Amino acid sequence: MMNEWGTPTFYLQSQVYEVAEMLFDGVSVNRMLTDKRRVGYLFQNLALFPHLDVASNIGYGPAVNGSTRENIAQRVDELLRLMKIEHLKDRYPKNLSSGERQRVALARALAVSPQVLLLDEPFSCLDTGTCRCIRQEIKRIQRGLGITTVLVTHDMAEAEEMGDRIVAMNDGNIHEVADIQRMYRYDLDELSHL
Repeated sequence: MMNEWGTPTFYLQSQVYEVAEMLFDGVSVNRMLTDKRRVGYLFQNLALFPHLDVASNIGYGPAVNGSTRENIAQRVDELLRLMKIEHLKDRYPKNLSSGERQRVALARALAVSPQVLLLDEPFSCLDTGTCRCIRQEIKRIQRGLGITTVLVTHDMAEAEEMGDRIVAMNDGNIHEVADIQRMYRYDLDELSHL
């Protein structure tokens, strides 16, 4: 729904939320169709398609966007190598470990060559060791590809390890925006109750 100024408006639980101007590299995407925005999204539950093998899960986004079979195959192979999961290409999600499923889901999010990558608590289903390894892998890939990434987490350690800047929120309101060093100088005890 659009308000009188053409800004998207959402109604959730009887509350009205207006979305401000969304800019990607200085260009507004508010009126752009969602499939044209080039946003990769890694869901908390990973949301892999159980009836598709790894290669088909990764190639789903480019296929929906109308890429040719050759381009899809090339992109899938590139991401399998990047994520170091070439050996999993023909497996189905039920036959993967949690860390392997995480890598496949990340590859699928990257398959659309996103300008922005949204990670919605992607580590919540992982054990501590796998979580640390995957965080380092995601950070390496994100930095290597130069993709702006937004990580939603309730874990301060994850935010510290993954972030360049941290946005602390409380009840849907931004409480503090700072780089890691400034956040440390800020009273972390005050932030811990958020």
